[in-house]
Amino acid sequence: RRRPQVSEAGDGGGGGRGDQGIRAQRNSSYVQADAGEESSRKVGFWFADPASEPPVANNKSSIKRIEIAERNRLRNRSYKSAVRTLMKRCFTACSTYSQKPGDEAKTAVQLTMNAAFSKIDKAVKVGVMHSNTGAHQKARLSVAVKKAIEPATPAA
Repeated sequence: RRRPQVSEAGDGGGGGRGDQGIRAQRNSSYVQADAGEESSRKVGFWFADPASEPPVANNKSSIKRIEIAERNRLRNRSYKSAVRTLMKRCFTACSTYSQKPGDEAKTAVQLTMNAAFSKIDKAVKVGVMHSNTGAHQKARLSVAVKKAIEPATPAA
């Protein structure tokens, strides 16, 4: 898709369809900022700034697809964030157990690993994460837990 070009006069460019000038004026903040402002282009998504308007969708189905994509993006972001947080908790529990072994620390390692595994499996099931990526993350956690609980004995 071609974005409308804004001319110097701000009339939405010359020629073309009659509504192109209106679209260009409506989307001018999205396409390009005025020369007097600090930045020449907006960075990020249009919905990051509540004052700006979304790009004009042509029909109901495209509007619905935009809404669905936004909903999925937020869901994916929350799942990924939760997985990362639980993995960090598991790694910190492993390092804590390595420094100070004990029954309490060992149960903390097991609980954090189980919680991380559960969240990874749910993320794979929902489709947020590829199954190979989930398997890779679970393998990383397993190696860290195994290394913490059963430290390598020196081969003497």
